[in-house]
Amino acid sequence: MAGRTGVTVRIVSNNLPHLAGFMRRAAVAEVKRASYSVEAQAKGKVPVRTGTLRRSIHSVFENGGLTGLIGPSVDYGLFVEMGTRHMAARPYMRPAAEAVLPTFATRLKMVIESIAAGGAVPDLPDLPPSPSLASIPRKPKKARRAKAKPARKVKPKHFESTGFKAAEKRHREYERVSKRAERTARAAARRRRKP
Repeated sequence: MAGRTGVTVRIVSNNLPHLAGFMRRAAVAEVKRASYSVEAQAKGKVPVRTGTLRRSIHSVFENGGLTGLIGPSVDYGLFVEMGTRHMAARPYMRPAAEAVLPTFATRLKMVIESIAAGGAVPDLPDLPPSPSLASIPRKPKKARRAKAKPARKVKPKHFESTGFKAAEKRHREYERVSKRAERTARAAARRRRKP
């Protein structure tokens, strides 16, 4: 037996069936982290007039969390991003996605390599916390020029009460009330006469 050497392989634990589950969970976690980061950065870069466009940006996950869709739900979000023939483009989604993409790619690569090598999900350093809506710096509002209002002619009330027009107005009101009273009295008399 001098020329015979033997190697015995003994499997203590078999993580191969669990490897796919580890990879899927790690990929879902990274997709969510990157999606929320893109959402936060887009909310920080979006041009704001009323805030509706910024509030409408949200993340939706499909394919069990492996696909993240981030974008606005208002109709005009695409026109602001791409521009029109009447308005220049003011991109906010593309720059946010381009800023997060390198970090997402390196983190996902590290996760896949460490799972493939050791079979465990690594503890990766967290991204800086995504800014909340309150911490996003607001753009200062443009100062609106106050429109000059035309000066109103204000008559003091005592002129109306003492002038000729006021007396004429009181007389017309008296005639109107008295005519109404006469009509009402005649109608009541007619009703009394009818048997």
